[in-house]
Amino acid sequence: MAIAQESPALWGVRPAVGESGELASAAPVEQERPKTGTAERKPEWLIAPLPIINPTLDNGLAVIAGLLYPVSAKDLDSPESATFAMGLGTSNDSWAVGGGQTLHLSGDRYRAIAIGGYANVNIDYFGIGTDAGDAGRSILLNQRGGALMAQWLMRVHGPWYLGPRYRLLKVRASADVSDSPIALPVDDIDLRTALLGPSLELDTRDDQFYPTRGTLLEAEALFAGSGVGGQRTYQMYQASVSNYFSPTSRQVIASRVNSCRATDNAPFYDLCLIGQYQDLRGYPAGQYRDHLLLSAQGEYRLSVWWRFGVTVFGGLGEVAEKLDVLTTNDILPSGGAGLRFRLTQRNRINLRVDYAWGRGSDALYITVGEAF
Repeated sequence: MAIAQESPALWGVRPAVGESGELASAAPVEQERPKTGTAERKPEWLIAPLPIINPTLDNGLAVIAGLLYPVSAKDLDSPESATFAMGLGTSNDSWAVGGGQTLHLSGDRYRAIAIGGYANVNIDYFGIGTDAGDAGRSILLNQRGGALMAQWLMRVHGPWYLGPRYRLLKVRASADVSDSPIALPVDDIDLRTALLGPSLELDTRDDQFYPTRGTLLEAEALFAGSGVGGQRTYQMYQASVSNYFSPTSRQVIASRVNSCRATDNAPFYDLCLIGQYQDLRGYPAGQYRDHLLLSAQGEYRLSVWWRFGVTVFGGLGEVAEKLDVLTTNDILPSGGAGLRFRLTQRNRINLRVDYAWGRGSDALYITVGEAF
């Protein structure tokens, strides 16, 4: 069994059009926000230590600390902004530090995200393609380097947002491949990549941390090259749609469909991966990677008692070199169940513990925030 530790997902949460939190109780209730002119919204802290138990990373600890707050205490309409930092360290000498900022400005007319960090991690590299993933052979790969991501969105019409996204990444990779049939792409082992392009978002969710209704559509087209600060020219395209529905006040049914496309010349670490925190669980991240990915999943969430909840989930996905070589024989199944514990009172941010299984593999996930 593989036990996977995801990076805390607070930074990855997208702002919502209309926020509502829930008090910690058996049945979710609407967030108690002050009425206009009667009170001010106050900041809320999130501090969460997360254990890491992983046959690749060995044992360790991750810590995330964040402050959630409105930019204007009297603004009762905008979602809360966040300032956060995180760090992790494990017994196999893997470590990472990072931090970032999300902002909601002018009554949520503008949304901004900035994230940066440095990591030195030892992970399993299986190669590229479905056959490489099915073989299950891997080499221990060291990846180290820094990353920066920034995004600025402006509301263009109703719940539609549009703006640029930029990402800069410097990676150095090394591995002992002397006795292994798995080849590490030589041209990718010391590389700086930079991508810039438009990002589109439709957001009708009722909450950014624990949606109970609404839709989140995200699409982006990123272009890498020397003109934006990189050493490699290629493109990346990604689009996803997540939907949320609540048949009762205790239940949420969530679904997500995702697609990814990386063109030729993309480095191995920018290919589409099965096993990332928003896609199929139950597979080591990167065991299945290629130039194309399609996936779909669903999740049932139930508030049980006090701060506790449970979930069951399942999905299907596939990677391939290109669209015309997709085949039903290579579809990867995923399923599992999980526990939730609410960490904060006003915003519903959960500690997530999921056990998931895939084709020939299983994994335990411990992190902050919902999978999608």
